[in-house]
Amino acid sequence: MLINYDNLMLVKKILKTFIPKNLLAIRAEYYKRKRNMFMDEIFLSYTYKKKLGFIKNLKNIEILILGSSHADDAIFTKNNKNLFNLGLTSSDIYLSYKLYEKYSSEMNKLKNLIFFCSVFSPGFSLIKTEEKYRLVAYKYFFEIPYQENEIIDKKIEKLIINNCKKIKEIKINEDYRGYSKKNSFITNMTVEERVKTHLRENRRQPNQLKWLKKFIEIVTTEDNRSFYIVIPPAKKSYIECLPNKYQLFDEIYNMSDCNIVIIDFYDSPLFDDSDFGDFDHLNENGAKKITIEILKRIEIDSLTKNDNKEKFDFN
Repeated sequence: MLINYDNLMLVKKILKTFIPKNLLAIRAEYYKRKRNMFMDEIFLSYTYKKKLGFIKNLKNIEILILGSSHADDAIFTKNNKNLFNLGLTSSDIYLSYKLYEKYSSEMNKLKNLIFFCSVFSPGFSLIKTEEKYRLVAYKYFFEIPYQENEIIDKKIEKLIINNCKKIKEIKINEDYRGYSKKNSFITNMTVEERVKTHLRENRRQPNQLKWLKKFIEIVTTEDNRSFYIVIPPAKKSYIECLPNKYQLFDEIYNMSDCNIVIIDFYDSPLFDDSDFGDFDHLNENGAKKITIEILKRIEIDSLTKNDNKEKFDFN
């Protein structure tokens, strides 16, 4: 049967009287809420993929990378079979410490632990921020307890867990070891806004360095492994908006006598703006560059049997 064009337009007009004009806006708001509560498929699949890759490579990891998105974006693993990047978006010192603590005994070949310490890291506690509901997926997939139990709303937690359970089995490439090329970066804020947020977390009290000290102790003393703290680079515009790095990382630098190596790329001339996707996250080119430099340092230590008590500054 042929459909008359005028009749079709009439049907559309009638339907519009029954369908809310803001239906698309309502739908968009729904998915925005899911993203804001970190129960959307993109974030949950990202976390699940990390878990699958980590467990698959667990027995063969010699170098483990932990930290926030600055670690996640920075260590290029495709050409390094003994390396795994377990950096997780917005993770804090507590989460990194607990991840290591839970799985350390199963990593029989592990020799080196690399922890990325960013500007915000000294005081940053994920559960105290607007992004706290990321922790539900981290707890569900990695079985890491919350730092504080009473902060997470149980009803929201249940919703997120239900979405975690819906994530289908994900296929990962044979060479996947935690790094994926990033196609999107943080471009919806000014450098001043970015700096303000990071400086607030840097100064948050009580700070989180008790977890870093425990972390270092278990890695170096109990497990007799090497511990590297990497201070990542950032764009010049970002650095220029912040206080002197010795104010930002004063307590970190004072840990240089704790049987660790501090590799400081913060204002290193090795990097320029073309190495970044935004103010403080490396793009793939920057990731390849910093990975080479870090592995070079580890190789030097391995060859010279360095006692790992010096600060290594790339300036």
